[in-house]
Amino acid sequence: MGSSIFYTMKNPTLAAQIIRMKDMDQELRFLTRDLGTTDGLANSLVYVMDLVHNTAMLRMIERYGYPTRALVGKRALQAFWLLVQHQDDDLLLQGDCLTHCDFEPKEQALLSDRVAVNSGRKQIFGTQYGAPILNPKTVDQRRKEAGLEPIAEYHARMKAMFPKGPARTYQSLPGGKIRRIS
Repeated sequence: MGSSIFYTMKNPTLAAQIIRMKDMDQELRFLTRDLGTTDGLANSLVYVMDLVHNTAMLRMIERYGYPTRALVGKRALQAFWLLVQHQDDDLLLQGDCLTHCDFEPKEQALLSDRVAVNSGRKQIFGTQYGAPILNPKTVDQRRKEAGLEPIAEYHARMKAMFPKGPARTYQSLPGGKIRRIS
């Protein structure tokens, strides 16, 4: 019997829960964006949702282990990645998921940079708009290997989305370190 690229995920119930959480995450984030507000009550609701999702994700991991494609399928794993990406107050969770979840290379690059920047280090792939990049001369090769667009295209897209510039600015420090200054 030949091998198949198709398989049955081990835990469809967990997959459905992860997808529901991602849908709530996106609905609330888009609602606050569409209302034109990122502070006050709307921002507090997003923060509380992230806290609730953090607790739920930690319980999932404790009960089932780290989500993988085999456990929850590709769609739910992508949803889990997005939820982890929003857990900036839990760098340990983000780092552990980088190690234990089999995210796609593009997702790994985005999360790796987010963890690096939030840990005070320069990013590798240049996915966090405005943050310094380690070895910028070779960033396009790393981006290509991860399935990301060239850095110039990314910057052009970001400048169109954020004409006032990045929301955060950083200062480069010795040893590949950075400090957020705004």
